[in-house]
Amino acid sequence: MYYDDDQFIGEIRIFAGDFAPRGWAFCDGSPLSGQKNPALFTLLYERYGSINSDTVRLPDLRSRVPIHNGVGDNLCIPYEIGDYVGTETVSDYKGIPSRYKAQSPTQFKAIPANQSLIQPVLAVNFIIALEGYFPQRP
Repeated sequence: MYYDDDQFIGEIRIFAGDFAPRGWAFCDGSPLSGQKNPALFTLLYERYGSINSDTVRLPDLRSRVPIHNGVGDNLCIPYEIGDYVGTETVSDYKGIPSRYKAQSPTQFKAIPANQSLIQPVLAVNFIIALEGYFPQRP
Protein backbone atom coordinates (compact mmCIF):
# COMPACT_ATOMS: atom_id res chain seq x y z
CA MET A 1 0.00 0.00 0.00
CA TYR A 2 1.49 3.33 -1.11
CA TYR A 3 0.32 6.79 -0.09
CA ASP A 4 1.77 10.20 0.64
CA ASP A 5 2.79 11.04 4.21
CA ASP A 6 -0.05 13.57 4.34
CA GLN A 7 -2.76 11.65 2.49
CA PHE A 8 -5.93 11.25 4.55
CA ILE A 9 -8.66 8.74 3.78
CA GLY A 10 -11.50 10.76 2.26
CA GLU A 11 -9.23 13.53 0.99
CA ILE A 12 -10.29 14.91 -2.41
CA ARG A 13 -7.75 16.15 -4.95
CA ILE A 14 -7.85 17.47 -8.50
CA PHE A 15 -6.14 15.10 -10.94
CA ALA A 16 -5.42 15.77 -14.63
CA GLY A 17 -5.10 12.10 -15.63
CA ASP A 18 -7.82 10.03 -17.27
CA PHE A 19 -7.65 7.28 -14.61
CA ALA A 20 -7.89 7.13 -10.83
CA PRO A 21 -4.50 6.12 -9.36
CA ARG A 22 -4.23 3.04 -7.16
CA GLY A 23 -5.80 3.75 -3.78
CA TRP A 24 -8.02 6.51 -5.20
CA ALA A 25 -11.45 6.61 -6.87
CA PHE A 26 -13.23 9.14 -9.07
CA CYS A 27 -15.66 11.46 -7.32
CA ASP A 28 -18.47 10.33 -9.62
CA GLY A 29 -21.20 9.17 -7.24
CA SER A 30 -20.25 5.50 -7.55
CA PRO A 31 -21.45 3.10 -4.84
CA LEU A 32 -18.92 2.07 -2.21
CA SER A 33 -19.01 -1.06 -0.06
CA GLY A 34 -18.62 -0.42 3.65
CA GLN A 35 -17.23 -3.92 4.21
CA LYS A 36 -14.37 -3.34 1.77
CA ASN A 37 -13.73 0.29 2.84
CA PRO A 38 -14.73 0.58 6.52
CA ALA A 39 -12.70 3.73 7.30
CA LEU A 40 -14.03 5.68 4.31
CA PHE A 41 -17.51 4.33 4.99
CA THR A 42 -17.29 5.80 8.50
CA LEU A 43 -16.37 9.23 7.10
CA LEU A 44 -18.92 9.30 4.26
CA TYR A 45 -21.87 7.48 5.82
CA GLU A 46 -25.10 9.03 4.46
CA ARG A 47 -23.37 12.30 3.42
CA TYR A 48 -23.62 11.73 -0.34
CA GLY A 49 -26.58 9.39 -0.52
CA SER A 50 -26.71 5.98 1.13
CA ILE A 51 -27.96 3.00 -0.82
CA ASN A 52 -28.41 0.64 2.13
CA SER A 53 -26.88 0.09 5.57
CA ASP A 54 -23.58 -1.14 4.06
CA THR A 55 -23.28 0.84 0.82
CA VAL A 56 -22.91 4.58 0.32
CA ARG A 57 -22.11 6.77 -2.66
CA LEU A 58 -18.87 8.62 -3.25
CA PRO A 59 -19.19 12.39 -3.67
CA ASP A 60 -20.26 13.30 -7.21
CA LEU A 61 -18.31 16.32 -8.47
CA ARG A 62 -19.18 15.82 -12.13
CA SER A 63 -20.60 19.13 -13.32
CA ARG A 64 -20.38 20.57 -9.78
CA VAL A 65 -18.37 23.36 -8.21
CA PRO A 66 -17.18 22.58 -4.67
CA ILE A 67 -18.07 25.08 -1.95
CA HIS A 68 -16.97 25.19 1.70
CA ASN A 69 -19.60 24.13 4.19
CA GLY A 70 -21.19 26.64 6.54
CA VAL A 71 -22.26 30.22 5.85
CA GLY A 72 -19.89 32.59 4.06
CA ASP A 73 -20.01 36.27 3.18
CA ASN A 74 -22.98 37.09 0.94
CA LEU A 75 -24.43 33.58 1.22
CA CYS A 76 -28.02 33.49 2.40
CA ILE A 77 -28.17 29.79 3.33
CA PRO A 78 -25.78 27.51 5.18
CA TYR A 79 -24.29 24.64 3.19
CA GLU A 80 -23.77 21.30 4.90
CA ILE A 81 -21.26 18.72 3.76
CA GLY A 82 -22.94 16.64 1.07
CA ASP A 83 -25.50 19.25 -0.08
CA TYR A 84 -26.17 19.24 -3.84
CA VAL A 85 -27.64 22.62 -4.81
CA GLY A 86 -28.22 24.41 -8.11
CA THR A 87 -29.17 23.62 -11.67
CA GLU A 88 -27.42 23.68 -15.04
CA THR A 89 -30.34 24.92 -17.10
CA VAL A 90 -33.25 27.29 -16.74
CA SER A 91 -36.55 27.23 -18.61
CA ASP A 92 -38.24 30.03 -16.65
CA TYR A 93 -36.65 33.47 -16.39
CA LYS A 94 -38.88 34.61 -13.50
CA GLY A 95 -36.27 33.64 -10.90
CA ILE A 96 -33.47 35.69 -12.46
CA PRO A 97 -32.81 38.92 -10.51
CA SER A 98 -34.17 42.01 -12.29
CA ARG A 99 -30.72 43.54 -12.83
CA TYR A 100 -29.96 40.62 -15.22
CA LYS A 101 -33.29 40.66 -17.07
CA ALA A 102 -33.84 42.37 -20.40
CA GLN A 103 -35.64 45.69 -20.38
CA SER A 104 -38.31 44.38 -22.73
CA PRO A 105 -39.94 40.91 -22.91
CA THR A 106 -39.20 40.80 -26.65
CA GLN A 107 -35.45 40.71 -25.92
CA PHE A 108 -35.80 37.15 -24.55
CA LYS A 109 -37.55 35.68 -27.61
CA ALA A 110 -34.23 34.66 -29.24
CA ILE A 111 -33.07 32.74 -26.16
CA PRO A 112 -33.93 29.02 -26.44
CA ALA A 113 -35.68 27.12 -23.65
CA ASN A 114 -33.39 25.28 -21.23
CA GLN A 115 -30.60 27.83 -21.69
CA SER A 116 -27.29 26.64 -20.22
CA LEU A 117 -26.16 28.40 -17.05
CA ILE A 118 -22.73 26.78 -16.79
CA GLN A 119 -19.84 29.14 -16.20
CA PRO A 120 -16.70 28.67 -18.33
CA VAL A 121 -14.98 25.49 -17.18
CA LEU A 122 -11.90 23.31 -17.62
CA ALA A 123 -12.57 19.58 -17.30
CA VAL A 124 -10.37 17.73 -14.80
CA ASN A 125 -10.99 14.77 -12.54
CA PHE A 126 -11.69 14.91 -8.83
CA ILE A 127 -10.39 11.86 -6.98
CA ILE A 128 -10.94 10.71 -3.40
CA ALA A 129 -8.42 8.75 -1.31
CA LEU A 130 -9.55 5.24 -0.39
CA GLU A 131 -6.29 4.56 1.46
CA GLY A 132 -4.14 6.64 3.78
CA TYR A 133 -4.23 7.84 7.35
CA PHE A 134 -7.52 8.06 9.17
CA PRO A 135 -7.99 11.75 10.05
CA GLN A 136 -7.94 12.42 13.78
CA ARG A 137 -10.07 15.11 15.34
CA PRO A 138 -8.14 17.91 17.08
